[in-house]
Amino acid sequence: MLLDCGPGTIRALFRSGLALPKAPTLLVSHLHMDHVHGFGEWLAHLAFPYSVIPEVYGPEGTREYVRLAAAATAKVTSVFGRPFGAPIEVPVTELGDGAGLEMAGAQVRSIIVPHAPEVTALAHRVTFAGVTVAYSGDTRAVPELMTPLVDGADVLIHEAYSEAGLTDWTRGAAPDRVAGIFSAFERTHTRVDVAAQIAREAGVRTLVLTHLNPGEVPERLRAQAAAHFPGEVIVADDELQLTL
Repeated sequence: MLLDCGPGTIRALFRSGLALPKAPTLLVSHLHMDHVHGFGEWLAHLAFPYSVIPEVYGPEGTREYVRLAAAATAKVTSVFGRPFGAPIEVPVTELGDGAGLEMAGAQVRSIIVPHAPEVTALAHRVTFAGVTVAYSGDTRAVPELMTPLVDGADVLIHEAYSEAGLTDWTRGAAPDRVAGIFSAFERTHTRVDVAAQIAREAGVRTLVLTHLNPGEVPERLRAQAAAHFPGEVIVADDELQLTL
């Protein structure tokens, strides 16, 4: 199962050594480009040479996005054994608030979280073989929503930013632009200390910080989280692999 499929996903999968047909299910958090724009490439590599059509689950709007992306992919590739350019029909299930179902052998529960006004955003709780991973997707800090979803999870993958990271990222930009970026992050994302507090209150074992802006310094970010969360803190990097 993939949790989101942003640009560069297919290259990371190739480097990981994971055989693509082993992960034919996509669980989407929301429809911003950094979370879904790798879908067409992923679909193309599943279709040829494997003849695998994935299943996709996501928030409202996912069905239309997948339809358009699959139509574009069909223009430049084919499902192995079918005529070039033939339509690629991808099954999509749109999830509502509090949705719970089984997919890819895992139990999944999803809730709507506040992120940006143009999209519906979901956070997910995935339990497989006795291990639970919670994934925030992109969300403004909402402990009252996230803590119950995350409760007792083995791993919480939570987006995070720090004010120091934003400061380093925007250094040299015009003051009004800096103020706008800070304001946007406050409205749509979660500060690292709050993500750590959610992990602590939920009793998770490991907190993985992700969705990092270019100004973040991993050790600084980890230290800020560790000041509020006594468990293991990992700052995600491309191609990070964890054994659960």
